[in-house]
Amino acid sequence: MIILKRDGWNPIEKKIYFLKKNRICLGTYIEFTKYCSENKKRRRPEKTFENVSERSRRQKTKKLRPQHSPEELSYAAQMSLRSFGQMDASKVIRDITTTSPKRALKYRTAYQQLDIPQTRKL
Repeated sequence: MIILKRDGWNPIEKKIYFLKKNRICLGTYIEFTKYCSENKKRRRPEKTFENVSERSRRQKTKKLRPQHSPEELSYAAQMSLRSFGQMDASKVIRDITTTSPKRALKYRTAYQQLDIPQTRKL
């Protein structure tokens, strides 16, 4: 037969002892200030659009593409480039998107014929 050792305290006595011992702490008002916002979670810092991979760029622009036509997107790109002072790049986008369909192929072949070493990601 197993005999359980009794510690001599019943639950009511424990509660009374606790309340007497911690009377000062339990009687005071304590306020905790919250330093971080509730909605902000800890996560990895986001990279800029220029520093992410092609796949991440597709994911970030996934919502924009079905909502806007290619003409609207190309025009927005032109205006954005103009606002940053890149007039030549803006004109290239305008030439490729608004003229004949073969114009983009001509730009692409001309670019590939340049002697610029292509970098590969491993």
